[in-house]
Amino acid sequence: MSSQNPPPARTIGRVLKRSDLTTDEQAKISRVQFKPLTGRPKQLWEHWSRLMAHSFEDDAAVMKVLWDTPFLKKVPAELTWLDIAFICYTKISEEATQAQGHVDDPQISKNVVYSYIRMICRYVNDVRLKSRKEEAQNQQQEKFPVSCGLVNRSLIQKLSGKVPDTEEELTAGIPSPGDWPKEDMLQNDYIFAPSLDKTGFHFALMGIAPKQKFIFTMDSVAYDPRYNKWEFPSQKLYNLLLFLLPGNLDDKNNEVEANWNVFGQWAERGLSKRDESPNCCRQRDGYNCAVFTMTNAMCLAFGFELLSYSVEDFEDGKRPRIAAEFDNDGFGGDFASDMFDLPTGRADRVGTAPPTRADSPASPVEETVHAIGNPLKRKHLTRPQPGKAGDGRIRSAAEAWAYEQQLPEDLKPKPRLPEAYPPQFDSKIFSQAGFLYAIPESINFDTKKDYSLEELKDACELFPLVGWAEWSTKPKKIFTLWMLNEMGAFMSRARGDPLLPMEGLALGFDEWKKEQDAANGPKRSPRKCRKVVVSEGNPSL
Repeated sequence: MSSQNPPPARTIGRVLKRSDLTTDEQAKISRVQFKPLTGRPKQLWEHWSRLMAHSFEDDAAVMKVLWDTPFLKKVPAELTWLDIAFICYTKISEEATQAQGHVDDPQISKNVVYSYIRMICRYVNDVRLKSRKEEAQNQQQEKFPVSCGLVNRSLIQKLSGKVPDTEEELTAGIPSPGDWPKEDMLQNDYIFAPSLDKTGFHFALMGIAPKQKFIFTMDSVAYDPRYNKWEFPSQKLYNLLLFLLPGNLDDKNNEVEANWNVFGQWAERGLSKRDESPNCCRQRDGYNCAVFTMTNAMCLAFGFELLSYSVEDFEDGKRPRIAAEFDNDGFGGDFASDMFDLPTGRADRVGTAPPTRADSPASPVEETVHAIGNPLKRKHLTRPQPGKAGDGRIRSAAEAWAYEQQLPEDLKPKPRLPEAYPPQFDSKIFSQAGFLYAIPESINFDTKKDYSLEELKDACELFPLVGWAEWSTKPKKIFTLWMLNEMGAFMSRARGDPLLPMEGLALGFDEWKKEQDAANGPKRSPRKCRKVVVSEGNPSL
């Protein structure tokens, strides 16, 4: 039996320390992903583009070449020629694409997006694992955390329609190298969840940075004032966070650990942007949203700046390289790329920025809620001890607000403030909002008590929260976590915290506030109103 030498290992990149590189050196490495193809990869790209252009001119060729013939049958990608056609789209003549009407929607396919980000994760995990093992060669460490993971397509499609039925139903759809137990997730750098919006035609990138304790959502189109753009992603993020992240109710009492912010609103900081800071790279067509999604995922996973490119880099740079990298079965060999070290936690954050929305509500004036059938009126309120629930009933927002107002200043909840920005997110371009909230002590929730489902439903209705009926059909633990987070976001708005919750959270607050104002406004004397300090992002009502 003859033996054969194993094939040589493919070259892979290195993990470089950002602090050792100049700004120009960092930019040069970050932009390798847009470098025009040369040699054989360039010839293949040109051949594919010509083939696609000719295929669109004939119905039979379209059916045979684009639908029936696989382009690539390798793990982690199985692509058809139709997938490649949409990557090549900008190289196909407009006449060819319109002649038979085959390309009504020229966006890159879901198969390409998920396969490419999975390929990114595989390469990044290999490179970072090698680097970590080299750093720990003199230490005894048997297990190294996975750097990046991808929530799979079937799961995202399910989340786009409804809340998952069970924890097992959701977590079963998360592929990764080896085991990925929930207790290890807080050691991951990024968990990506590329997602289509409600129309089914527009891609955006959302996900979690567990190690750095924040959430992100990046969209290549500008904020649209005609509808609540962020309500939809907020619900999908809720699913990911409540089902995937480990922890228990006691953890929610720790504000340092429980409070996570979301960084996003990629293309525009919002309608109320007051400064002259630029918007970032913005989509100006109807077919590049998937390229933005894949590029942003690569920049995050590789540690690159999210502002390292412009849309002009796509046609002759990113799109050809995406196809060539699939043909190369990843980023190794001639397509090997170095990457930067990633932040290890909140301590690695950089400067802060003020809140970016002008509609931040002021704190309701003192005693506003006291006259609306408030059972706490004229009662002496005492600060409950941890683990004790007082009368055992979860308070309404009006009762919780009244309780907070009677506390001494040093015991009142601290305002939720903007945090320092992650290094890859420029504070002049990205906005931030609150997303995960600690349990407000004022709602009188006892983490040691096993509340019945009916008690939780009554608490939601009394508070009042919007959207609780759907969540109440899910596992009680998940419903409870959702309820507590919504109450935390609600109370944050009631206090007028400088950092607002993400749009889509605490949806019942505005109507509740109107009711409080309408019921109490005529009865109040201006002399009794507490002075409200007007500041950026927190104007007086």
